[in-house]
Amino acid sequence: MVSRKPKSYVLCTTPRTGSTLLCSLLKATCVVGYPESYFRSQDVEARVDEWKIRRADGSFSFSDFLTCVLRRGCTENGVFAVRVMWGTMKEITEHLRSTGMTGVEREVLSGAFGPTRFVYLERKEAVAQAISRLLAEQTKIWHISDTRDVPTTGLGVRYDRAAIQHFLRETKDHVQSGTGGSNKTKSIRCA
Repeated sequence: MVSRKPKSYVLCTTPRTGSTLLCSLLKATCVVGYPESYFRSQDVEARVDEWKIRRADGSFSFSDFLTCVLRRGCTENGVFAVRVMWGTMKEITEHLRSTGMTGVEREVLSGAFGPTRFVYLERKEAVAQAISRLLAEQTKIWHISDTRDVPTTGLGVRYDRAAIQHFLRETKDHVQSGTGGSNKTKSIRCA
């Protein structure tokens, strides 16, 4: 059996790890793929319209969507990249299975993207990550591109111990599910 060198990678992460910054830096190289959360359910419909793959009846083929994702996420040298939040893994693999992919999550992703490496991004400070997520959820501000964009009043921020504990448990569960045992290829830990 001939083994092909992977030319695809999946950046596996959870919210508030710094993955948006990392993805923007990786995309800027123009040689290591263009990682984005292409399969985020909130964005799929907008991408279908942007890529003009909607059928006359309003539906679309997930195979056509996957073809566009592979084209958009690939740099000229053939490297493909995608970011996957562990909480959306089941939804993504169900969609990919509808295109004929089979197996466990890892096999489904490799079937869709070709020989694939998995890079796991974790944040060392779990409590800081949970608090950051709480703030983002409460304010609906997930990214700030310019400090002038930061509102100074009316954010509705409040301490919520139960929510912080929930986000801590959820992240711990996702990290353990997504990076357990021999599935771990590379792990990047951010402060």
